[in-house]
Amino acid sequence: SYTAENERYAGFHLNTEESAGNVEITADGQAVKNVYYDRNEYSIKFYEKKQIGSGWFPQQEWVEITDKTITAKYGVNISQQWEEKAKGNAWRISESSNRIYTTVVDMPLGGLKCYKTENSGSRVVNYYVETFNSGEYKLLQSIGGFNFTNLGTEDQVSIDGFTFSGQWKQQAGIFKGQGIDDSNKDDYNGAWLKYTRNT
Repeated sequence: SYTAENERYAGFHLNTEESAGNVEITADGQAVKNVYYDRNEYSIKFYEKKQIGSGWFPQQEWVEITDKTITAKYGVNISQQWEEKAKGNAWRISESSNRIYTTVVDMPLGGLKCYKTENSGSRVVNYYVETFNSGEYKLLQSIGGFNFTNLGTEDQVSIDGFTFSGQWKQQAGIFKGQGIDDSNKDDYNGAWLKYTRNT
C-alpha cells in the first residue's frame, strides 16, 4: 500500500480525489501510483495606522486595507497586481521594521503582511534576468520612487523560472545598467539584482 503525505511539498497540498486511484503495474512489472498536489492559495495583506477612539489620548492601531488584498496561488506571477495595489506608498516588512518591500513578482510561500509608511525618493531597484544566452542579462523590472541605503534579503524576491545569482549591488548609489537593453542608457541611482535562468 502507499500513503501520500499531505504536506510533503511546501506551498502545495495533496489532492486526495485525484490521487485516489489504485497502484498500477506497468508492462515491465513496475508498480506505479499517480499522486497529485495542488498549489496552496495565499494572500498579501496591506495595513495602515488608524486613530481608534477620541479624547486626549487616542490610540493608533494597524488596520487592514481590505480593498488592497492580493490573493493568488503559490508561485503565480502577481507583479502587475503588486504594482497596482502598492503604488504610491512604501510598505514595511513588519510593524516596527524600517525595511520595505521593493517589489513582489511571484506569490510567496505563506503570503505577506505589509505595513504602510511614508517613503519617497528617486532611487530605483533593477531586477535583471538571464536571457537564453548564458551570461547575458536583460532588465525585467525597474522599481522606483523611494529612498533606501541598501538592499536586504527581502529584496531577493522569487521569480518563476529563475534563481537569484548572488550578484547584486547591495549599497545604493550610481550605476550603469546591467542588461543588454539598458547598459548604454543614462546612469541609474539605486541598486540591482541578477537572476540566472533555471535549467
